[in-house]
Amino acid sequence: MQGVMLWTNIFELEPAALDLFSFTDLPDLYDSAALKKHSSTMIMTVNSALSDFDLAEESLVNMGARHFDLGIKMPQYDIVGQAML
Repeated sequence: MQGVMLWTNIFELEPAALDLFSFTDLPDLYDSAALKKHSSTMIMTVNSALSDFDLAEESLVNMGARHFDLGIKMPQYDIVGQAML
């Protein structure tokens, strides 16, 4: 699953990112239903935005607000970009 591969890369580049998730202490994290669900939702949202931004705009705004509330800072998004390479 592409999303799980992305999170694997993110967690390898920035192990502290694990602390931002409630489910990272699960045994066999990379095969857990929680990470698979989070990954699937993220990939679907991004794909939706690429297909029809206007339709996905509200979801993206809500996702951004949740990440802001969690204290995610702009430099942390750079890790996501690096993980995609």
